[in-house]
Formats: sequence, C-alpha cells, structure tokens
Amino acid sequence: MEERKETRRYPRRYLKKRLHLFFIFLFLGLTCIETIFANENRMSLANKSISEGNYLKAFKLYQEIYNDIDEKGEVRAEALYLSGKASENLSLNLSKKAWTEIKPRKDGGYWDEDFINWGELKVYEKEGIGFKWNHLGQRYYYDGENYKKILRNFSTSEWVPYATFELIVLQRTEEIWEGNPEKPLNEIEKLEEIIRKFPSTGIRPKILLRMVENYLYLTRVHCDKKIGRAVYSPQKGRSYYEKAVKTFNTLDSEFSSSFERAKAEKLLIQAKRTYGF
Repeated sequence: MEERKETRRYPRRYLKKRLHLFFIFLFLGLTCIETIFANENRMSLANKSISEGNYLKAFKLYQEIYNDIDEKGEVRAEALYLSGKASENLSLNLSKKAWTEIKPRKDGGYWDEDFINWGELKVYEKEGIGFKWNHLGQRYYYDGENYKKILRNFSTSEWVPYATFELIVLQRTEEIWEGNPEKPLNEIEKLEEIIRKFPSTGIRPKILLRMVENYLYLTRVHCDKKIGRAVYSPQKGRSYYEKAVKTFNTLDSEFSSSFERAKAEKLLIQAKRTYGF
C-alpha cells in the first residue's frame, strides 16, 4: 500500500497574518526603491541646474536629498557638500547683484552696513543659506554651514576631507594675510593634516595645489620688500620656492594630466621669472 503523505494545514488566522506581513514588507520595499530612484533623479536634476547656472534650484534639490536619505548615508553627506558648493556660486552672483542694486550714499560712497543689511539676503536666509560680507574683498561669501554639518553629523564619511578643505579656504576669506608669513604656514599645517588623515582622498590634487600657492606666497613675502619688509630674506624665500617645487613634483607624479598640476606649473614658472631662481 502507498503511504499517504499528510498535508499540513495552517489556521486561517495564521495565513492572514503572514499575508499581512508580506504586503507590509512589499510596501516598504517599493517605498525604498521609489525613494532611491527619486533621489537619483533629484541628484541628476540638481547637477543639471549647476551646469545651467541655476544655483538656488540646485541647492533646494540637494537639500531635499539630504532630508530624505537615511541620516547615516554617504549620499546625504554628498548632498550637503554639493549644496555648499552651490551656495558658494550663489555668493558670487549675489555680490554682482548687490553692486548693481545697492545705491551709493549722498557722498557717493558705500558703507559695509548697506551690504550687511541688504534685504535680498533674507530671501536666502529663508532657504537656510547664510552669507557674510567681506570688507577687504568687497563681496559676499558663504558661511560654510553645510560643510560644518558634515563634520558634526558624518565624522566617518569620505566627504569629511572635502568639507574640511572648503572650510579652510573660506577661513582665508575672513583673514588679512598681507605680509604675514604665519597665516599661510598655519594653513599649510592644516592641509598636511588632511593628507595625513585621508591620504587617498579625491580632493588631494586641490590640497597639493593649495600648498604650492601658499609656499609661493611665502616666497613673495620674503623676496618682495614692499610686501614683507619686516621679514625680507631672499634666502628664506628661495627655501619656500624649493618646497613649492617639491610639492609640485608630488602633484606631477600623481596627477600628471590634472588642471591642478597645470596651474601649479604656471605659477612656478612665473615665480622663477620674477625672483630669478
């Protein structure tokens, strides 16, 4: 006789529960996929807006991605970084607009307060973008808030060296360097620290170029009496020029076809002609 196999029967309530869970997970999965595609679409739209010069639209799209993605995601940190770059471009456009719209005073001059209290800034404040007025450069610059958010909220992200570099560059906007060798030396130290912590970061060529620029600034300070009268020392200037060359050699060996390498080479040729090295 054939052995009859028993068919296992599940209670109806159990099957309903399993089916209910299936649809919950299906819904969550579809929602997750929809979110991923929505963010990819927003990212491409934001990048397109950047290429079209529509930086405010790009900023808003990047912010949407930052608000939608899981708080520990790399995409969220990337969106913060890109929205910061969009804000930097906005600061340039805003400076041009200010000089067109803000009228001079009766004496024909302009006061810093006219730019600091300009009503147009409130439009950007509502969007979460802060700008500061630079008296020396007579223009606006981004306050770097989204870069700071990366350091606060995504301390292990690959975007940390990018944000750190941008904050160093923005700090330079606030400082007066003329004839002061300590400022560029402090910045070089910070740049070297980024390379030590993140030796393979994608922003490495920009860091190396920035170091070349700083060494050449120190060359100028020590070789030009008009600028660095108190620290005039051609011998010291030459030593900084040699450090610039050494940094360039690293840039040349690692990124031989990069824009940064080409710019650094041009700066070195100019310095050599100027100071006769």
